[in-house]
Amino acid sequence: MRDKRVVQFLVAGLLAALVLQSVGYFLDHSRPRLALEELVLFNWLNLLFAPVSFLARLANPDSAAVYPWPVFFLVLIGNGFFYGAACKLLQLFFTRVAHKLVYEETLADEPSRAAREHRVSGDIFEVENL
Repeated sequence: MRDKRVVQFLVAGLLAALVLQSVGYFLDHSRPRLALEELVLFNWLNLLFAPVSFLARLANPDSAAVYPWPVFFLVLIGNGFFYGAACKLLQLFFTRVAHKLVYEETLADEPSRAAREHRVSGDIFEVENL
């Protein structure tokens, strides 16, 4: 990949999913049953920072918070690619906005330039006193 920013986002996505998977592992092994508050907080964190992991848990939310090894690696890679795709979409959006702003600035400058060049003398608009 040529774009360093996309690679940075990809690695951030991998790390976010890895951290949330390790938190889920410790939550699973610390107690036999999770409290509802902990489960809700863990699901919200997964939804915000590791959406692929959250989508994988939608099938069975009461299952263990950690996946078997093949699914674990797929979740890590999927979350990394999600972050990379989000970075690329944000880059495209902001470059488009920047180009649009520059285009609108040039359009806004055009009428003022035309008004400066074509001044109308005030003789035409003078009205006689009645």
